[in-house]
Amino acid sequence: DADPAKFPAYLRFDGVDDGMMTSAITPGTDKAQFFAGLEKLSDAAFQVIAETGTGTQTGTISLSASLLRGTRQSWAAGVLGTTSCAGGAYGFPAPDKRVLTALLDIAGSTSTEAVRLRLNGVSQTLNYASTASAGTGVLGTYPLYIGRRSSGSFPLNGRLYGLIVRFGAPPPPQTIADTEDWLNQRMA
Repeated sequence: DADPAKFPAYLRFDGVDDGMMTSAITPGTDKAQFFAGLEKLSDAAFQVIAETGTGTQTGTISLSASLLRGTRQSWAAGVLGTTSCAGGAYGFPAPDKRVLTALLDIAGSTSTEAVRLRLNGVSQTLNYASTASAGTGVLGTYPLYIGRRSSGSFPLNGRLYGLIVRFGAPPPPQTIADTEDWLNQRMA
């Protein structure tokens, strides 16, 4: 029997052909959150951790790693309403093991309200933010793709220790911190 305290469970994505998807999800809101315990093992290319739809459809969300706007060593998130808004933090070379939290809001009036990123419980100043807002609209009815884009492109090379996708207004700060702590314990 494996001891989970010594050998934490994870999904290992090989950066070539691994990926999963859910059936279609209907959020009915303009807000979503990702919580992920993850270790990226390469910075060689853009990698999709999780996203809804094809990554280019209106009403989608995404969480990604490694290459954003030509800069490697990054973690990023995005939301697409009538316009696209993505934000990322640089300076995290692979291998890099983190708890990532992305708070996404199509209705956020500025890029820092539309995309908020936390790494290991610390709010990040985004090195990159694409637009002033994500426009208008709600999140659409799409499958959730984990480990690569729906087309099979942008595969993840890393270990996923846990993933929570939540729709609706962000939970209270203490709930966010408790969720991050729970994921961190799964990665120890």
